[in-house]
Amino acid sequence: WIQVLITFDRFIGVFYPVKGVRIMGKKWVLYSIILGLIVFILGVNSPNYITCYSTRMVGNKTYIRKATICDDVVVLTGIVQILMQFVVPYLLMVIVDAKVIIRIRKLKTCLGERQSTSSNKSLRFSRNTILIDLIYLIFNLPPTIFYAYSVIISIVPKLDIFQLYSNMNAIFKFFPYIYPSILFFVFITFNRIFRSEFISIVIYCFNEIKNKLF
Repeated sequence: WIQVLITFDRFIGVFYPVKGVRIMGKKWVLYSIILGLIVFILGVNSPNYITCYSTRMVGNKTYIRKATICDDVVVLTGIVQILMQFVVPYLLMVIVDAKVIIRIRKLKTCLGERQSTSSNKSLRFSRNTILIDLIYLIFNLPPTIFYAYSVIISIVPKLDIFQLYSNMNAIFKFFPYIYPSILFFVFITFNRIFRSEFISIVIYCFNEIKNKLF
């Protein structure tokens, strides 16, 4: 959902370049968005907080099993996770990014081809946006499909004929961690402002360390 926030930030910067950017620059607006996201995430994941107890008789003894997730809501939790981890955020990203690209293309047409600098910036912006969305798709679609498969075999275990769940789980569980790492290098490579800010931070830290040591 961080990528969704970045997408909306670009949307505001293009559609409301003065008033929108001024509003988004205020700290109370950013804090409100963060708080809203926390409440939203807690609400969506509320089935995970339901604790259930089940009893089982073994001989003359009764055993009580505590489950962190009730069996009745396992499928519901799986569906919510699939929707909120990939489907909904990706649809929002694609729709908003498409609107931004169309708006930039229209502005470029209105300004005329003589605005070569603006044309190059809009082309670079469109290319980077499509690239980021593609990377998001590559690293989030496979684990989403795999998780949907795990939900299905939790209902019908016989479908796991080749034991794909146990074999592929070790691979796909790392995908969500790879994506932000790849995204960092994409920003370093294609985003001039991000690259200059990162270099400034590195130089500042290096100078602070050098001053303390020497």
